[in-house]
Amino acid sequence: MAKLNINGAPTIDYSEDGWNEFKKWLDGTYAAFPYAWVDEGPAYQVIIVGKIARTCSINKADATDFETNWMAHHCPLEQMTEHGESIIASTYSAIDDSGRFLGENFIASGMATTIHDYHVDQNIRIAGADWYTTGHEWGDFGSFAVVDKDDVLGLFQMYGLEPGEVLELKKYVVDVPLPSSEACPFFTQTMEVVNPAFICSGLYLRCIVNNNHDGDMHIGAVYFVYLE
Repeated sequence: MAKLNINGAPTIDYSEDGWNEFKKWLDGTYAAFPYAWVDEGPAYQVIIVGKIARTCSINKADATDFETNWMAHHCPLEQMTEHGESIIASTYSAIDDSGRFLGENFIASGMATTIHDYHVDQNIRIAGADWYTTGHEWGDFGSFAVVDKDDVLGLFQMYGLEPGEVLELKKYVVDVPLPSSEACPFFTQTMEVVNPAFICSGLYLRCIVNNNHDGDMHIGAVYFVYLE
């Protein structure tokens, strides 16, 4: 039976259940989460990191399946690039040195809806994002989507759209409520994409901010992506 340990963040330990049960969170049976592993000498510790972490210790005597079919598909926890540099931002499951941070700052004016588009100028896979805000109040909301403004995908005719209109392809964040500045002067919202999604050059990463109070909001949008 899996054990739930509370030590900072909830952690479910599947060591007693064994590798065959744990890998159902990796092979698509339950989910297909990214994972990392560390060599602990007599055993391998396999870890899924998220809001709820999952771990499994595999005795090396019983690790043939893991060593043959799973070890090479993900770097160990001490992740390094091919140039011998440490990979930072492991919370986004970085697996090579193609990872980049992209983003911009913008202002969302009071009593208005602000749409800010970041133009993607090369093929990427988006793995996550952080948004930082100041000047927010109760009643303000934020959303995030990927959109096609220029018929890059050739779908406008199919959906009956005219040049100048916008096709929303995927909405990752929908109307997240923001706290009051008094309670939280500097607010951070984080998004992680379990399976980094392909976004082709020419599309836009769109932030939509509903500022429903007098006074401007200052927002920093930071995207973690892999270059294709």
